[in-house]
Amino acid sequence: MPKIQLLNALQEQPSRPRDCALLVSVPTTWQEFSADYSAGADFVGGYTRSSGGSTAEDGWRAYQPYASLARHVMNQVKKRGVTLFERATLAHLHSALETYPVTTLMAHWRSARFRPQDIVDPAAVSAFLQEEPPAVHSRDERSRLSSALNALLDEGRATAPSDEPMGHGGLSAEQFRWQEKRQAIEAAAPGAFRGGAAVELAEGFRTIAEITGGISPGYAGTLDLTVCQSVLLGEMVRRKCPKSSVLTSASNTSMDFRFAAYHQVIEVLARSPRPFEDAVIEVRKALILRYDQTGK
Repeated sequence: MPKIQLLNALQEQPSRPRDCALLVSVPTTWQEFSADYSAGADFVGGYTRSSGGSTAEDGWRAYQPYASLARHVMNQVKKRGVTLFERATLAHLHSALETYPVTTLMAHWRSARFRPQDIVDPAAVSAFLQEEPPAVHSRDERSRLSSALNALLDEGRATAPSDEPMGHGGLSAEQFRWQEKRQAIEAAAPGAFRGGAAVELAEGFRTIAEITGGISPGYAGTLDLTVCQSVLLGEMVRRKCPKSSVLTSASNTSMDFRFAAYHQVIEVLARSPRPFEDAVIEVRKALILRYDQTGK
């Protein structure tokens, strides 16, 4: 069961569905999925590969049940009064934060770990690693270099990276360590890299700096970051906006779970207004109880 962390909790006013904005950046139709696949979107491409597919059609067959659930939830919460932003962009996020007391973001997170496509200048990276420059700048060479860079990110760890066995606290600490070490590596080899920790919105990846840069330091609303391993981004928002409340997920969070949980939170608020985070905790407790009783 994914664990939610509340950063900088403050006394909140009761929330109603009409106080809430839901921003959905992940695709929820075949047209959106296909367009993202053609554009090389990370979420769609990664999902297709992880499901064993090699085409957009393969990925969609596996993804369609999740998209159908998302469409159902989006329609239901909109009827309750939630303002819905489909194919949400950075501009939508900043606008929602200025307008609504509670903003929830459904999007894909990319950590600071290096990927082959992050390497712009293999020769500069080889020089940083004190290696001979590669004779051929192939994908295999970039893969080798990214593996070497990730080994630097992991220095000081007792075990190799893993998504679950470390526990939630370990995952959060990893996100911060990777970010700090990557920033140091990029400073030592300027211009050699692209990418890094970011959220994939409808127009592509947006960095933490781009996201926080458009948020007023006086922001005092509730930001529900429904992205995988979102503690790093949440902490950066909290530091800039000390009056805000930020809900984050320390671990990988399945899309179907988060949409279903959000639906239940809005139903709770529709029946009995209360602080948004209180409704989230109530729903989580009910889901945990059900899981303990049924195992699913």
